[in-house]
Formats: sequence, structure tokens, C-alpha cells
Amino acid sequence: MATDIIPRMYGIVTDGQADVQMNKYYPLVSADLVLVNAEGRALELDFQSLRQIAQDPQASTSSISQRALKSCNDIMNQFTRRIGDEQDGSLARVIRECRQISQSVLGRLDEVAIQDLTTYSPACTPNAKLWAIGHW
Repeated sequence: MATDIIPRMYGIVTDGQADVQMNKYYPLVSADLVLVNAEGRALELDFQSLRQIAQDPQASTSSISQRALKSCNDIMNQFTRRIGDEQDGSLARVIRECRQISQSVLGRLDEVAIQDLTTYSPACTPNAKLWAIGHW
């Protein structure tokens, strides 16, 4: 490599001697979006929904609010992590058990029930889904 060529990345010079180009941008050519643990993410969304039901000020004394609060407490008591739980499959088992607890308030949340919440249009791409209000 020639000495007069200084490699740059994100507008910052590697030797720190030259000017810094803060307004230099690079195009994003490709990106991979990965959801590592879809069931774990679904449990997080279930828990958030239950928490919102339990904390609703207008329904704080309703039976659904109390059931949601109990489900949140049961999920927190059930969900425990330990070393090696991803390798031996016990993490997946605990997540499934916690999701079953959430179903006592939120209802059935399997793939068939999720498809019932979506709509299909032949004009859309085959993988496109439109979620009902409250699902994001």
C-alpha cells in the first residue's frame, strides 16, 4: 500500500492526523434481520400486554385486570434462567410454560389463532400480513 493513501472508514482517518469528514455517508448494500428466539419475543409481548391490562387505571378492580396481574406474577415466578438452559432445551420448555400461563388471560396464541387475526389479499405479497389492533 502506498504511503500517500490513508484508508478511511465512516469519515475518520486511521492515523488521526488528517481532517475528519463527519458528513460522509456510505450506502447500505445488504442487511440481515434475524429473530433469534421467536417464542421468547412472543413471551415478552404477552407479558407487556398482560402488564398493560393489569395497570389500566380504569379497570384496576376488574376481574380481567386481577387475572392479568396474577398471570404476570406467575410468569415471573416460573421464568428462571440457569447456565446451559439453552443447550439442554429447558429454556424453551420454560418459555412454553410461561406462554401457557399468559393464554389463561389472552386466549389461544398458536399459529392458527394468529392467522385468524390476519387478513389476506391476493394483491399483496404471499408473506404480507395485516395485524389486528393491539398486535405489533
